[in-house]
Amino acid sequence: MMSYLILMNQRLLMSHVGRILQLKTRKSPLWMF
Repeated sequence: MMSYLILMNQRLLMSHVGRILQLKTRKSPLWMF
């Protein structure tokens, strides 16, 4: 069960990072994050 939760957290983290990278490539003012 723990490994499953960790996998889900990793997935959420990766999608979050992907969103931030997309914003960065758009040269938006969210460069700080």
